[in-house]
Amino acid sequence: MLRFVFGPHGSGKSTELMRRIQQTAGERRIMLVVPEQFSFQTERECSRLLGAELGNRVEVVSFTRLARLIFRTYGGLTGNYADKIAKNIMMNLALGEVQDGLEHYGKSVEKSGFAELMLKTADELKNSAISPASFENAVALFPEGNLRDKSREISLIYTTYDGLLNKTYRDPLDDLSRAVEKVRGTGFFEGYDIYFDEFLSFTAVQRGMIEEMMQAADLTFALCWDREDGGLLFEPCRKTTRSLLNMARRLGVGAERPVHLTENRLFVHPELAHLERNILRNRIEPYQGTCEHVKVLLAPNEYGEVDAVLSEVWELVQRHGYRFREIALITRDLESYQGVLESALRKYGIPYFMDETVSVEHDPLIRFASSLLAAADGGKDISPVLALLKCGLTRFGLTQISYFENYLYTWNITKDQLNQPFTHNPRGFVDRETEQDGQVTALADEVRAAVAEVISLLRGAEQTARGYGSALFEALHRLGVADVLNQRVERLNGEEKFPEAEEQARLWDVLIDILEVLAHSTGEVRLTLRRYRELFDLSAKGYDLGSIPQSLDAVMIGSAERTIIGNSRAVFVFGAGEGIFPLSPQFDGVFTDSDREELKKLGVELSKPIGDRILEERFSAYKSLSSPREHLVVSARLADIAGSPLYPSEVITQITKMFGSGVVTYTADLGLADFCRTKESAFLQLAFHYRSRDGQAEALRRYFAQDEEYGDRLRRLDAAAQTGGFRLYDRKNAERLFGRQLAVSPTQVENYYKCGFLFFCANGMKAYPRGKANLNPLSLGKVTHHVLEQLLSTPSFYQMEYEEIAQAVEQLLDGYIDQFMGGKQDKTARFLQLYRNTARSLVELARNIQKEFAHCRFQPAAFELEIGDKGAVQPITLPLSDGCSVKLIGEIDRVDSYQKDGKTYIRVVDYKSGAGRTFDLSEIYYGLNLQMLLYLFSLWEQGKAKFGETVPAGVLYLPAGGAFGSFGITKREGDAEDAAKEIQKGFRMNGLLLQDEEILNAMEQIEQGKQGVYLPVGLSKTQVGDSPYTPKSLEFLVTLDELKTLKSFAKGAVVRMCEQLFAGEIGAVPLEGYGGGHSACDYCAYASVCGHTPGQPARRVEHWDKQTLLEQIKEDDHA
Repeated sequence: MLRFVFGPHGSGKSTELMRRIQQTAGERRIMLVVPEQFSFQTERECSRLLGAELGNRVEVVSFTRLARLIFRTYGGLTGNYADKIAKNIMMNLALGEVQDGLEHYGKSVEKSGFAELMLKTADELKNSAISPASFENAVALFPEGNLRDKSREISLIYTTYDGLLNKTYRDPLDDLSRAVEKVRGTGFFEGYDIYFDEFLSFTAVQRGMIEEMMQAADLTFALCWDREDGGLLFEPCRKTTRSLLNMARRLGVGAERPVHLTENRLFVHPELAHLERNILRNRIEPYQGTCEHVKVLLAPNEYGEVDAVLSEVWELVQRHGYRFREIALITRDLESYQGVLESALRKYGIPYFMDETVSVEHDPLIRFASSLLAAADGGKDISPVLALLKCGLTRFGLTQISYFENYLYTWNITKDQLNQPFTHNPRGFVDRETEQDGQVTALADEVRAAVAEVISLLRGAEQTARGYGSALFEALHRLGVADVLNQRVERLNGEEKFPEAEEQARLWDVLIDILEVLAHSTGEVRLTLRRYRELFDLSAKGYDLGSIPQSLDAVMIGSAERTIIGNSRAVFVFGAGEGIFPLSPQFDGVFTDSDREELKKLGVELSKPIGDRILEERFSAYKSLSSPREHLVVSARLADIAGSPLYPSEVITQITKMFGSGVVTYTADLGLADFCRTKESAFLQLAFHYRSRDGQAEALRRYFAQDEEYGDRLRRLDAAAQTGGFRLYDRKNAERLFGRQLAVSPTQVENYYKCGFLFFCANGMKAYPRGKANLNPLSLGKVTHHVLEQLLSTPSFYQMEYEEIAQAVEQLLDGYIDQFMGGKQDKTARFLQLYRNTARSLVELARNIQKEFAHCRFQPAAFELEIGDKGAVQPITLPLSDGCSVKLIGEIDRVDSYQKDGKTYIRVVDYKSGAGRTFDLSEIYYGLNLQMLLYLFSLWEQGKAKFGETVPAGVLYLPAGGAFGSFGITKREGDAEDAAKEIQKGFRMNGLLLQDEEILNAMEQIEQGKQGVYLPVGLSKTQVGDSPYTPKSLEFLVTLDELKTLKSFAKGAVVRMCEQLFAGEIGAVPLEGYGGGHSACDYCAYASVCGHTPGQPARRVEHWDKQTLLEQIKEDDHA
């Protein structure tokens, strides 16, 4: 006998089944068939409603359980079942076997996702009770055309896949059809009353099992169908009913008159019952009464929507006594919301269980294994090596991995170079190696050796899945992965984080499972390493893990089509956007809807066409909306995070028609207090409304200022909110960073005055930007320094001819690249060509210096002169407050000297690569252009031991960039003389010199009315006053007294800098307008950290003439 129990959602169909079961359970054998996901809940309900003894007599089964029950009775349980991973692997192997025979799909085989699409097609054919043989026979009868061509290739793939699968595994999808064959004619179901609940429709294979049941037992189906509704909402259930009635007629089985339940047994409040009777129906009736238990939330974007939903959850818990477990959050677009939702749940402190399976492909252990396989694969790409190290699972610490990564970056190391030991300097092209450099290189090389070893191990493995799997397992142990994971599990257990510890241990088992499945599935099939990696990644992507509930009292979150809402008091349907809820399904198979219609005419009936799926999605939305007993909230976003407009679902329009616009809340209109449900959410609201000064924000500020936990966070928030407001609040922290006895170079002083935050990052945090070992102004500058030092310290240089200089430069360049650049062997042709191109420029520069010294009584006295405790010149030491001090250290490119009257006149020369630097005296006032002067003053005060009694003669920048700049101008053949003048002009020095005619003449004898060839001074044609120099030249000349004034100011600038550091002043307030319009923010490596943008506070250089500057310094000193 066939029976039906019909009724809309909430009418008590399941309760009616339980009543009937209770009446006959003592007399008849009872079987209750439900979908797989309802098994546990149904068993629990049986025990609750029927009692333990009676409940135990009811066999609650899904179709999968039923097949296993039949196999236990009649045999057939033996065999290894294929999981999703094994089936994916087999489909990939099948595609590889038949690829050459495919024309229609030949190019698609290599595309990502094609194997998954074909696997879905094979599963659909099996669920439609169409075996490979029957499909092949049917296709042979198809008329000529595209459908036949396509179907023949699908049949070939399906047959090959099924054959490969059955050699090693049993397909779970075959179980039910096998069980139907086993049970046929056995009388297995005789004496049973069989009940079906929670089904919407049945597959062809399931219908085959129902047919066997129907011939031997009484069947009762509970289906969701409101007979008063003539629309399409309940069409899926009506269609299922018609199918079952046709089956009964064909089998000669009678059908009782169906029972139609109409009374509402679920809803506590009438507005929910009204919504169930009207939502997604043909007619919408307005609700007569006040609606308090149905709400609509419309938010600007997903962040605002989720915040509003979770705030409403807390409203129910805090004000209405709900438990978290009585609340469900449902959507049809969980993937889009998941990241936002999980973050917000932590913020609001809401315990939850997310009903979803998560792929393991992004877990660090699986990513590590995948990256290791990619690293062992061919090619030069080094990124897989870095990816595996950054998973944090090797025996190497973060610092050691960083050394390795920086070495790769600096020296542009590719994967195929990892077999060679690291021997270069980790800082790139440097002319001296420190002890720390050697230690860093050794640590980086240790990582290299370990990675190279496991790559070699994998490349040498037997070319089968078992061989690669064994090699991968061994590689994991050699890199210390197992030990790291064990330590992590022990630590988590020690911290009583047992679920997290269990998750870590479970993922190791998952990895081993993937390796074993790969080995078992492919057997002795020969695989390339790349093919094995593809199969591994495919397996990881298909390996899903369910979440483990962390609390008994937790909000249920899930997708509308699969989550069991159960007996929830409140349901939140979020993400209710147009085309999302209800979902508008898209075509996603190899057979189009027209193909399916044609196949049906040809005798091949597949599962649901797109029209049926649309109806089922609408029915799923109806069930979700009519599930809560007491409270329903529907929410949607009006735009995405990028601002693109989105539109609410039709269900929101229908709800407003039922209950009026009063049920709609625009979350943008809510106040700050509406989101302050927990301390954390309240603090984040304060941060979001930081600049607001309304009463609520101020109240929050006062509250958190007094809170022990959040007070420090509020202070950090205050600091971060201030433009450039970085600060060290405790002097002890500054002393720990910089030391009580500071040692600073003039360059560091200049960096501090350019931007305090820049100095803090570079010299406090030691966060140095990485640099590549290539030819740039810095490395070319080092080459220039080396070549000039070697040439100028060679006595014979000053008598060399042009060709001899050229030969000497070539030799020095060859020696430099071998000694400091790692040799020529690993350099690109472009690098070597650029390096050779510097030779001619350096020859011109050296020739220019040679000519200068031929007419100059100053002579080189020192090169690369170190100022410091261990240097040739002791540093100036300046006292600071609180017993601290600062030493001025550094290294001078060149010192020239001239003897007169028993005194040594010294000038400091600095080589500047790139564009020539112009000395601007007014920048001294802002802490710039101090480098050369501080060196000069150090020699003036501390240079007696090396130079005797010293007198400062000046500082000069030698624009070595003239050789790389002006000389590069293209000249016609007839312009050789003009070219020589351009070159000479490009090498003219600039700086600040002692205003002493005899000393200046000792540097260069300048003709009256002419500009100096080498110096930035010129003589007037007619002397005016006491000075023979042009007015422009006087800007570069200072008296000895004026130098004393500058020395006092420069030393004071150093002291001020140090005192400001100890006071914590490291604000990101950059200096602008120096060096021809530059800003400290130009090309700053820390711009992304400080967040300074144009228009925010900055300091600007005012450009003064020399006299104005000196007067300003005196005025400041007096003040």
